[in-house]
Amino acid sequence: QAKIHFKGLNPDNEYLTIKGEGATPDDTVLDASSLSFATHNGAIIHIKSDYVKVSNLSITNSDGYGIMVEGRDDKKINHIEVDNVHTRLTEKSGIYFNRTRNVKVTNNKVMSACGYSEDNSNFPQECITLSDTANFEVSNNKVSEGVDGTNGGEGITVKGNSYNGNVFNNEVYDL
Repeated sequence: QAKIHFKGLNPDNEYLTIKGEGATPDDTVLDASSLSFATHNGAIIHIKSDYVKVSNLSITNSDGYGIMVEGRDDKKINHIEVDNVHTRLTEKSGIYFNRTRNVKVTNNKVMSACGYSEDNSNFPQECITLSDTANFEVSNNKVSEGVDGTNGGEGITVKGNSYNGNVFNNEVYDL
């Protein structure tokens, strides 16, 4: 059990791929039961580099985000794909993008995101969040098993200066 953190430059613009082994995402499970993050502001997979693909794995029991992709005002993160990933039981968003460009969030299942926190420092966001993101696709995702809605947990949210994107063929239910 380990946190995966990517930061740096990819000068050749070649994709770094994080792909689970096996036929389904449930064959490769990243279980974060023994990890905790300061003020819940971490992630099992935290991407701060361009050209990364994450696929065919499951993330569960995160004290923070499942997958977090976050740029800065002066450096947007570009060309990120999250495909066929299952997240379950995350205190914050299952999948979270902020200050990004050219991203795809496709064929994922986000379940029981934005869970209860034992302290008041958790501001959970939404189950799938895109903020300050341009040139994006969010498609064929399933979001379900909401906690109760009092702690955030809206299904799919595109906000904060996001533009030039397509959101289609997603299912959001039981939130």
